[in-house]
Amino acid sequence: QGNPRQANDFLVELQSRNVRRRILSLQQRNRDRKTNTAGGDRVEMGSSWLAFMAVLCQMKDGSFVASAPERLFAAQSVLHRARRGKIIEAIDIEVESADVDEEFALQMYRGPEFVLPLADEFKQLMRHWNPFVFEVISGYVAAHTYSLEERIKVDLMILSLAAVSYITACQPDDTPHRNATLENIGSTITTLALRTRFSGTNDTQTNPEQSLVWMVSHAFRPVFGKAQSFHAEPRAASAALTATLGVIPETILGNSGGAKGKMSVDPKHLEAAVNELRTRGFGDLWNALQHLSSLDTDRRSIFVIMAKWATFLCVPTVFVDEIAGPLVEYLSLK
Repeated sequence: QGNPRQANDFLVELQSRNVRRRILSLQQRNRDRKTNTAGGDRVEMGSSWLAFMAVLCQMKDGSFVASAPERLFAAQSVLHRARRGKIIEAIDIEVESADVDEEFALQMYRGPEFVLPLADEFKQLMRHWNPFVFEVISGYVAAHTYSLEERIKVDLMILSLAAVSYITACQPDDTPHRNATLENIGSTITTLALRTRFSGTNDTQTNPEQSLVWMVSHAFRPVFGKAQSFHAEPRAASAALTATLGVIPETILGNSGGAKGKMSVDPKHLEAAVNELRTRGFGDLWNALQHLSSLDTDRRSIFVIMAKWATFLCVPTVFVDEIAGPLVEYLSLK
């Protein structure tokens, strides 16, 4: 039996560790000293993000390898990293290797060569961890952009997490921590979409039709497409999309502490996200709900989303008019 305090300290450190910053700090130290001579230190490698993704993804004989509490912690941890650090540092998939000496570390990040293999290396991991997630991301090809590393990382993780959300939703409704895990995954997808939508690293910044809500809802389309031939569970698709759409306002406007505490993002980008949500959020949500209605779902899913949005935003009158009739009809049947 391990010491609970030591275990807690290890998990907290795993959530917040930043190998990339450690390496860049070593490089900066050498520049300050005006020397290319390496010291005798070794750099402890290992990706925190991949560790949490492994817990979320790995399956055996149709069941998740990790326990429900472990998967919830992993979902909270990727959300914590997505909200609290730079994306290229938080999604640290490039540092998954054996420990390196300082001389090797001083040569890292000197050029873009390490970026292009990231997608293929991540796909190969998923091939072993979770065949369904692999199928979803297998066709991904990185678009050329001036911020290629961030684009690859964000695109792959949004797709992967949407697939994980769907598989999680395939579990029975009474599975411990199922809904909390879905909501944390949904909040992470929203956070990643927000941080690229308004940072100038994504083409959707200049396309007014592709809003934040659009980005989040469309992340699930390739997942549901693959699910038709892999293992179709329409109600799971509904549950995954419901959980994710429902947490969008809380992710942006809420401040619940813990993993959902303050977001480390340029205030101008956050303000732009808030303004978009307030001015056109319900219209974009309505369009997303049309897709949700096409799934094998009941009206309760739509009402759950509406209740969550109404906690943070004023519901437009036209929206109330659209939803009032179906809501009264639904309640009259209960």
